[in-house]
Amino acid sequence: MSGYNRFVAYVYEYQQEKKGPNRGFLKVELRNSRCSIEIHLKIPALASGLSCKVYGFIRTSGKLNGVLLGQCSTQKDSIQGTLELQEGKMGKGGFSLSDLNGMILLTESNGFYGTEWDDQPILPGQFLEQEPEVSAALPVQEDTVPQGNPEPSLPETPAPPKENPPQERIPSPQTISPSDSEPESAAGSESSADSGPDSPPEAPVQEPMQMETEEVKEASSCNLPLLRLFDDDEIVECRKITHQDFPCLHRRDWALKNNRFLLYGYYNFGHLIIGRRSSDGQYILGVPGICDQQERFMANMFGFPHFKASRSLEIPQGRGGYWYRCIYPPSFH
Repeated sequence: MSGYNRFVAYVYEYQQEKKGPNRGFLKVELRNSRCSIEIHLKIPALASGLSCKVYGFIRTSGKLNGVLLGQCSTQKDSIQGTLELQEGKMGKGGFSLSDLNGMILLTESNGFYGTEWDDQPILPGQFLEQEPEVSAALPVQEDTVPQGNPEPSLPETPAPPKENPPQERIPSPQTISPSDSEPESAAGSESSADSGPDSPPEAPVQEPMQMETEEVKEASSCNLPLLRLFDDDEIVECRKITHQDFPCLHRRDWALKNNRFLLYGYYNFGHLIIGRRSSDGQYILGVPGICDQQERFMANMFGFPHFKASRSLEIPQGRGGYWYRCIYPPSFH
């Protein structure tokens, strides 16, 4: 794999061979033969100062063969960091990003966290851990970013349709030590600003996601009740929908059914919403979630740049609402 490639992969906790809750995400970027992997995990009750090994894995003969990419130390309730690697020189075998089927993180406290990008399940019992080439962990650059940055305010009224939404970069608290003997050189890596998708124009652009194998079929009707989800009536005529209601959307919006951020919100809350902005009559598709810095980053990354708070979503210690984007007019008849 060469040139440029970027994607985001959600990371889940595994306990007793079962896939558990989502704990955050990895942002992987390949540019000019340099591979940057940002790790952003929130893990309640995780102790700080524990050793954490970061592996890529390759599926071979029913096993998940580990390729040690680096090591770091945990922080209180989180694992944060950035791993800089040379394409074609990952691990002892000199692997490339295209060789890997996913990644696994193992903590000293027996925590097992994994993500895959080949659409096959992770079974922790199949993982084969490889020993690093060096016995001692390489030094880790300590966090120089102040913790507890205040959450920037979000405008309740979205920006004009053709302007880019404000982007924020989540700081990486530490640089993870690579496992191979290749010297670390900051000069070889490029720091690129997040270029999230443009705000949806009046004629929305179709998401660059593949449709599911089974074709979405027309529905004869979508008898969905109208709901009032927002107190100020800025967004009206709201309807809660499920995956089965996607034929109500315009054909050009069907590809959103496989949008990763949409799936994340849908499986956490069990619904999505369709509504109409009273100011201009533009229809919107909303994903339930919480307004915090990490989720805003993900929402922007996957094309849902606007947030609207709603008291219908009760989230402890957070502001619940809907991340939304503009869509073509749906059909409810």
